[in-house]
Amino acid sequence: LKKLCNSVNKSHKINKRCGIHVHVGGQFNRLFTIMILRLGYQIQDEIYRMLPPSRLNNNYCKYIPDYVMKMDFNNWRKYLGKYIHGDGNTLGKNANKKSRLGSYPSTRYRWINCINYSSASGKPTVEFRNHSASMDYNKIRNWTLICMAIVRFAQNNQKRIWYNLEDITLSEVIMTSLGSNIGMQINKYYKSRLNLFAHHYEQEYKDRLPSGYTDREIEIE
Repeated sequence: LKKLCNSVNKSHKINKRCGIHVHVGGQFNRLFTIMILRLGYQIQDEIYRMLPPSRLNNNYCKYIPDYVMKMDFNNWRKYLGKYIHGDGNTLGKNANKKSRLGSYPSTRYRWINCINYSSASGKPTVEFRNHSASMDYNKIRNWTLICMAIVRFAQNNQKRIWYNLEDITLSEVIMTSLGSNIGMQINKYYKSRLNLFAHHYEQEYKDRLPSGYTDREIEIE
């Protein structure tokens, strides 16, 4: 990764229209999807506070919508159907892991994109779409580890996500998933990013954070 970043730096430029997309592979089922979306909803304010304001409510990395928090083990087919396949879809015969959604379905543009492993449209990965553009090795390496930490936490701490979601912080996700050594390094980086952008989110952009939107998506009954 360091060699690749060094090479790209020599001949390429970036701007605000670019972004870093990280794919984390694995074997993911519907229970995992429920958990990672609940977890993502809980920590998304913290995630966006460590990123520049240009990433807020960006059309290519939209927030996780409020209706995710209505999902339970009885209605999950309805809500996952909407998240993955779009409005009016419920998981079933015509909307499942064998479905092909094309190259650029509109539902892929959430900061946590579950389409790849939830359909026949790509590799079995979770995609994280919301980091700003960079060719800096340390930024990319640290963000990749945060993405991996989120996936690991969603896999291994499902009871806590289900019963104690409101107590979970991004720092807990990092430390629990990455261990004390790497976890402390990444948590320190996360705190430094919070401090870097704090002046934006204390005033001007506070209401544009995910929690500032009480109606981020038309809810389905």
